[in-house]
Amino acid sequence: MHSDSKTISKAIGLKPSRTRDYLKQLVGEGILEVEGEYKNRKYRIKK
Repeated sequence: MHSDSKTISKAIGLKPSRTRDYLKQLVGEGILEVEGEYKNRKYRIKK
């Protein structure tokens, strides 16, 4: 399953900017993978 930062932000109840900060951190730690760029960016849990 892939989700964008806006969808994730709504689901967890945080501002989009804060959500992007957390997503960036999770990508850096190797927990999430990113597909696409900029507005088309999607996140998924790394297997």
